[in-house]
Amino acid sequence: MSESDYPIKSGVYIHHYISESNKDFATVSVLPNDNPLHRPDGYWIEGGMRRVKCYAVRFGNKGIATIEPQTINWGNIRQLGKLYLKAPHKLGEAFSCLFKPVRKCLTGLRWCGGDLWFTLRIETVRKIVEYLEKDDSVLKEAEVSSCLDEVVFPTLIDAFSPKDERADSILRYVNRLKGKSNSPAYIELNQTDIIDDLIKNKTMLFARKIQSLCMTYYIDSKILINRGRVIIRLYSSIYRAAGLYKLAV
Repeated sequence: MSESDYPIKSGVYIHHYISESNKDFATVSVLPNDNPLHRPDGYWIEGGMRRVKCYAVRFGNKGIATIEPQTINWGNIRQLGKLYLKAPHKLGEAFSCLFKPVRKCLTGLRWCGGDLWFTLRIETVRKIVEYLEKDDSVLKEAEVSSCLDEVVFPTLIDAFSPKDERADSILRYVNRLKGKSNSPAYIELNQTDIIDDLIKNKTMLFARKIQSLCMTYYIDSKILINRGRVIIRLYSSIYRAAGLYKLAV
């Protein structure tokens, strides 16, 4: 979870849902894949391979140019043009990347792409941690990559979470405004209809992004109402069962 995720189900429901499923929840796609995020706006240029074959040249706040070593191709020309226009002082670093070694995936792993959010079983987490404690080469390799979190985590999950023990879900709604920004948008108070629909959806456990305290109060109140209805139905069932028992006796 990140700082802007907010639960839209009770703690009891979330714990029960995850424990009963006994699965890891993550989007994992072997690269190359044009849409490893499995959503309409999840397109990756060149199937995401520039993220793993290239060296990242970072500039400004979030600017990245990707340079593939040992080759001259249209992708490199396009990235060099980007630097020429936006960060000419980085051209020297970019040209030096052309002479660096070709990047390869580590033995036993295959590059994968996926979403930034996931939910893993403790046994999967232990396997990943034990692997990284013995060999953290994949992390060092990722330091020179573009968007490393969307590649490294899915790659490790793919290696240590069998496909039949994994659900293609991130358990959360991410509020995206098409064409507005690469980052998710906040769910505002005038969008309570989104929250209402999410609470009804049994497979959605969190909403992103929530910032307003008023919105958190609204969500909490809806969760409490739903929980109260469940408790009332439970007590009603117990009451009816007790009445039938007395009649039987």
